[in-house]
Amino acid sequence: KRFDAQINNLYEGQLRLDGHAFYTPSSQMLEADARFNGFNLGIAKPFVGEIFNEIGGELSGSLRYDSTPGCYRIASENLRLDNGLLSLLFTNVPYTVNGPLEIDTEGAHFKGISLKDRENGTGTLDGSILFGGFTRPELDLRATVHNMECLNVTQKESPYFYGHIYGSGSASIRGPFSALVLDIDASTEKTGDLHIPIPNTSTAGNNNLLRFKGIEVPVIVDPYEEMMKKIKDIEAATSDFAINLRVNATPGVMAYIEIDKASGNILSARGSGMIELNSSSQRFDINGDYNISGGNYKFVALGIASRDFEI
Repeated sequence: KRFDAQINNLYEGQLRLDGHAFYTPSSQMLEADARFNGFNLGIAKPFVGEIFNEIGGELSGSLRYDSTPGCYRIASENLRLDNGLLSLLFTNVPYTVNGPLEIDTEGAHFKGISLKDRENGTGTLDGSILFGGFTRPELDLRATVHNMECLNVTQKESPYFYGHIYGSGSASIRGPFSALVLDIDASTEKTGDLHIPIPNTSTAGNNNLLRFKGIEVPVIVDPYEEMMKKIKDIEAATSDFAINLRVNATPGVMAYIEIDKASGNILSARGSGMIELNSSSQRFDINGDYNISGGNYKFVALGIASRDFEI
């Protein structure tokens, strides 16, 4: 005895999906195959919404799935993505993608997928989206880009740094969906802006541009309470996203150090240098040498008196 099923998707007069499935109860074997012809990839968005805020395109080729209790196998043939659209949630930049891909039991694999931004910057994508047994999916993606839009983030979307930047270089994103790490090594291109808010000027802090030191107030900490607080913080943290950014900044990018944006206490400057930025839910560090070629500093005292300085 065997159960048979069929699924078809007809769109604009063309058969976009032709799928068949067969299930044998006696052996608990499931066999399925599907042929795609410009099938809309946007159907995958609910499954990858934690990583991509936009996904689309046309998928063509064939896919086969076989399973028995405790074992399954996936294989593909001549799979290709055309007119694809991908926008990484953490950079908020949409890319057009085209090229071949392979899907097997381990995951979806990309080799030499072409990338293009909305202003014709180009790049290539390699790597994999690993299924992790469909319980712990991971990313292992690498990209090289040339003169591409790399960051288009507002302060509301990223409290640690934001702006609009173009660049050339390499990037990778790796790890499980709950603990992704984005590594970028690039040089800025064209014109752009990068904003770095100083989260709390009353605490001690320093960088190569400015130094702050607040009044030190002794605080008595109960070791037991501190330990329990750390345990609760770890239990509450269900996911994390880390960014390691190494950028060779050029004078085309205006940098803003927002000491107190609400009152207008902001340093803005153009220059060049190597900047390293590391950000996660637990920390935010920025280091490097930045040579200022010109800029301004607006000093505001108590929200009343203000003065502009040229750098």
